[in-house]
Amino acid sequence: MNVECCPYCEQPATIEIPANPGHVCLDHALEFWTGLLAYVKESADQCEKEVRPCTCRACVALDASYERAKAIAAAGPPRQETELVPVRRAS
Repeated sequence: MNVECCPYCEQPATIEIPANPGHVCLDHALEFWTGLLAYVKESADQCEKEVRPCTCRACVALDASYERAKAIAAAGPPRQETELVPVRRAS
């Protein structure tokens, strides 16, 4: 059995990646995919996103939920000083 060696570190090349050279060790395969995903994420953050909100019921409800969550977060925690209000019991 003939095992190729990773061209970068001479470890056994056990993974194939879409690059040249294509057969690399696990460490260099992880490095390749991590770098590729970072590049794609960086490129995606820079593009302009089309702003066209969906108007289906599910998206409208989700949007409202996000808005409520943002408002609650902006308001902050409730005051620690609470007033006790006397309440009459119903008989």
